[in-house]
Amino acid sequence: MAKKRSRNQNPEPFFPEEENDSKSKSSTKHSKAPKHHQQQNKLIASDMSAKILKEALIQQKEIQDEADALKPGAASFAFLKDNADALQLDEEEIDHFSGFSETQSQYGGDEEEIDEDDEKLLEAFLSKDYCPQRTLADIIVDKIKE
Repeated sequence: MAKKRSRNQNPEPFFPEEENDSKSKSSTKHSKAPKHHQQQNKLIASDMSAKILKEALIQQKEIQDEADALKPGAASFAFLKDNADALQLDEEEIDHFSGFSETQSQYGGDEEEIDEDDEKLLEAFLSKDYCPQRTLADIIVDKIKE
């Protein structure tokens, strides 16, 4: 008959992870130093991080204000930012809106009148004798056909 092999048993009793966290962590020491991304960073207190975030927000607003001041025409839209709440529609007005009728345009049905200055500008940019312009693709196709 064949001999039975003796069974190797763990001499330490089994403890679930929750009960023995500190013991299991201390038993698994690494021989190498932890890598840069594995090192635990020190945490900043919540009040300190709140102060840092507030200062960063203030700096961002200052930078945005400086950038807006440098843009041409930014001053003409400044009143829109200040009076944004005044320009919003009340919810009641929106609730009472019954929609546009089928016979009326949503823009009021009136045609816009074009000033003489606007007509001159349109004539300057739009050619009177319209001919289709040749694109690069048209030129390439013609060369291939030749």
